[in-house]
Amino acid sequence: MKKLLHLMKPYKWTAVCAVLFTLMNNICVLYLPGVFAKIINKGALKGDMPYVYKMGGLMLLVAVLSGVTYIASAIYASKVTSSFARDLRRSVFVKAQEYSMSDYQKFGSASLITRCTNDITIIQRSFMMILQMLLPAPIMAVVGLVLAFRTNATMGLVMAAIIVITGGIAFSIGSKAIPLFRQLQVKMDNLTRILREIISGVRVIRAFHREKYEEERFGSSCKDYCDIAIETNKIFAVLLPTLTLLTNLGIICILLFGGVKVSEGIMQIGSIFALIEYLTIILFTVTMSILVFMEIPRAQSCGERLSEVLDLEPEIQDKENALTQDSALSPIRAQLEFRNVSFRYTNAEEAVLNKISFTSKAGETTAIIGGTGSGKSTIANLIPRFFDVDEGEILIDGVDIRNLSQKELRSRIGFIPQKTFLFRGTIASNIRYGKEDASDTEMIQAAKNSPGSYLHIFHGKGI
Repeated sequence: MKKLLHLMKPYKWTAVCAVLFTLMNNICVLYLPGVFAKIINKGALKGDMPYVYKMGGLMLLVAVLSGVTYIASAIYASKVTSSFARDLRRSVFVKAQEYSMSDYQKFGSASLITRCTNDITIIQRSFMMILQMLLPAPIMAVVGLVLAFRTNATMGLVMAAIIVITGGIAFSIGSKAIPLFRQLQVKMDNLTRILREIISGVRVIRAFHREKYEEERFGSSCKDYCDIAIETNKIFAVLLPTLTLLTNLGIICILLFGGVKVSEGIMQIGSIFALIEYLTIILFTVTMSILVFMEIPRAQSCGERLSEVLDLEPEIQDKENALTQDSALSPIRAQLEFRNVSFRYTNAEEAVLNKISFTSKAGETTAIIGGTGSGKSTIANLIPRFFDVDEGEILIDGVDIRNLSQKELRSRIGFIPQKTFLFRGTIASNIRYGKEDASDTEMIQAAKNSPGSYLHIFHGKGI
């Protein structure tokens, strides 16, 4: 999690503003009970209505200031967390773009999607809660207790005991949800993976009439996620009413002990209302802090998953002295040579290619023919360095492709994948995907050169 915090540095002053406005809001909230007590003790009980109006106006002013500072803190906190989440998503996306095909397989596309969406959303929400609830909580508790002790030392001790007991019980109940949060993330990964497989493989599923099987598989995954979510909610279902009960018991204790003090002439009635307000504010703050504290392990788990993505060094990297477009490269003659090339996929028992050598000369068409699993697609994937060879060399115009930057290498290759993939947009935007500045003439010619193309499509207005 700490590795991700460097992305927060550009927004540290915005975060400071969010915390300061939150503290100002808390000060306003804590100031109001004291004013309310004065209205009762010095105004209402003595029939001094001008004093009541005066202090009532002060309460209204403080309440307005409290609302303004809360809005300001929410705006600044939102700016910080949203900007942080944006930068984190961009960092994960950019890092994933550097991965080889083998690197992608280490995580799985479903897991990468979940990490880039759900995991970052959880971290963003946690940071928002930390800025607005967790950081000001200790100050709220300390200041509230100090004010309570100033009102009456004995009642301050009673409040401190109530707060400690309530916090301990709430933490003991809430801590049971922490391991469940980690399991939820794993189940979400599995759910996303199955859903992606079903959507991507819908033709195969229908061809083999496996809809019922996939429905049961997806339903089982949903049930697993649902069961853990229900267990988590059961804990919250016990926690929140328990906290409400403890708060009400605390109020009863203050009324009981405070009533005795009032009858003895040691305290005034308004002070009891102030103490009740202090207790309610502090317990609410403690409750929110515990809920945030429960969320932190879940955010940490998400942070660890994202750090795995950011820390993984891509298997295929450019050399420090890799040739680029600006380097002194010979004109493209498009001669391709495989020289004693061997390759085996990760964890495969046997090599797909073993000492393969051939030359495809410029101006010639080279067809590679073989049965399923013979290595045709592997050869095609090795040329643009989607994978790196284990042994041997692949040369373009006499230059080992590992001595070229990946950008330069792939700019020299026209690649048509075995499985057609269309991006969202128009036909024209898909054809221009490899060359954004292609003219209409070039685009139409590319369509004519592609096998099985329907040329009449490109003469309409819908491209």
